[in-house]
Amino acid sequence: GGTIILHTDSSSSNVKVPKFIGLSVADANSTASTIGLNVKLSGLKLDEPDVTVSTQSIPEGTEVPTGTVITLNFIHNDSSGE
Repeated sequence: GGTIILHTDSSSSNVKVPKFIGLSVADANSTASTIGLNVKLSGLKLDEPDVTVSTQSIPEGTEVPTGTVITLNFIHNDSSGE
């Protein structure tokens, strides 16, 4: 086994890291793809519907080069909440 990291366009522009915390797996992937960041997903049960980002390896607002890899840790939220 190993880790495969997909790198997107490697232009030399910078992007601001958005807030990923609270996003679903699909939303986090979409957001990262839109601005040109690469994501590494970490956590359990990533295919569950109530899984959201709990931490991100690069703080929100940090300027990074396009194509930077950010690690997103996901947790399962129990949304029954009663």
